Amino acid sequence: MISTGIREVLLAYRMKAGLSAVKVAQAAGISELRYDMLESGRGWPGSRALSAVLDALNVPEDQRPRCAVQGTPLSGIERALLHGKPYPALVVDHTWRVVDCNRFFADQLPECAAPGASMLRWILHQEGARRRLANWEDAAAAYTAALRDALTADPEDPDLQSLRADLPSELWETACPDAGQPDGQGLIWRTAQGPYTIWECAVMVPASRPDLLTVDFLPHTLPHSSTPVPTAQVQQPATTFEGALLAGIARCGACNLDLTANNDHYQCPDNCVTIASEILESRVADAVVDRIFTPESLRKLALAQEVLVAEGIEIDQPLPVSPGHARHQWDHALPAATRRAFITYSVDHALVAAGADGEPSTTISWKQ
Repeated sequence: MISTGIREVLLAYRMKAGLSAVKVAQAAGISELRYDMLESGRGWPGSRALSAVLDALNVPEDQRPRCAVQGTPLSGIERALLHGKPYPALVVDHTWRVVDCNRFFADQLPECAAPGASMLRWILHQEGARRRLANWEDAAAAYTAALRDALTADPEDPDLQSLRADLPSELWETACPDAGQPDGQGLIWRTAQGPYTIWECAVMVPASRPDLLTVDFLPHTLPHSSTPVPTAQVQQPATTFEGALLAGIARCGACNLDLTANNDHYQCPDNCVTIASEILESRVADAVVDRIFTPESLRKLALAQEVLVAEGIEIDQPLPVSPGHARHQWDHALPAATRRAFITYSVDHALVAAGADGEPSTTISWKQ
């Protein structure tokens, strides 16, 4: 939150001038949202925005020190709180430059321990971040969103402009409003041996220092259960499946009746259409694999496999690394029960209709 000094000054001089918040924002040349961040105390739009508002309200020079917070060092109490935390923690300014950090953070990331070091630059531009963070893509998207927010608040900042200029365009495009933020984002640190370390990030704006952010990294590893769960309490998935793979899924495109499986083909009960089982099941398999095993889901599967291996958890079968690999596993490694589970999870129905050239067409309707 913004300190009460700033909020009291802005509200008092706006009331004195008889201006609405919209009028003040217009006079200062900033958006109403950025002005509201100042007066309501819900954010920090940057020092330039504050200066423009003070000018627009004709706040006297002797009152402006009440609003001057940016650039002042941490107080003794603030430093004691930071260095007393038993986990990695730091304080950064609105551009994510380090103001101070405790020894736990410095031990883990000495590259960013010095005052003035940029967390954004390390994560977004340093090759070391890609090597050390198993989930670098997720972290980069979150910190790119933070860069976008910082630029919105202070578009003229040269350091932020430099970060933006050096950023790959595809990474910038992922930083949409719902791409996530550092707050709540986990950083999965690779280790030479043993379980990976996971930091969960918590970001807050100190009430007394609206120009700063406190960043706490709460470390933990994947939990291990010492007490096995009784098998009777676990709903085990089916291990076998007998019957047609697309039973109840394949329908006639003309009369909407379920197709029946007869030996090596599916057939409409009213004889509207007939299609070879191999052809229809292959079409559905191609569509399901393409829908489920996207580049993003494959990346997350690879990360999951890496973390599980580091935890010492055995994996019966390697997770797919590409759509082609997933399709190969579908044909040669997945039991019928697993293929059936993938289909019923994602496919509502597959309509088969007679084609003009005699070749039946297939239209798949997906579950939401």
